[in-house]
Amino acid sequence: MSDIITKATTKLDKELEKFKGGAAAKVVSKEVCATLKQFCSNENFAAAVVGCEKTLSDCCEAVVKGVKTGISDFEAYKKAAKFYFPKSKVSFLIEIKADGSVATADKSEKPQMPKKSETEAMQISLFGED
Repeated sequence: MSDIITKATTKLDKELEKFKGGAAAKVVSKEVCATLKQFCSNENFAAAVVGCEKTLSDCCEAVVKGVKTGISDFEAYKKAAKFYFPKSKVSFLIEIKADGSVATADKSEKPQMPKKSETEAMQISLFGED
């Protein structure tokens, strides 16, 4: 791990320990911090975090600003990324690995299990702004 990545993740960890945001910002703080640390695997992003005088508390307040009843993970992480790197482009990838198990509502029914060759991974990409 490069020095800048280590500095960025350490900065975020310390700011999470000293978190001073409001209740709504506190709700998202742990997950936003974890995601920002993943974003810091990019050295340019890590440098933006290290160079920012504002804190994780400020970031989380920006994430929840204007939120009335809820926010999606994608929207929260997009707002967090843009807090540190305003011109960033954010995409979101969900990967589902179907292992062959099937949930049913009626336990008396036995689900038809796919053959091993029918088990596959599915990916869904949700893209932000261009």
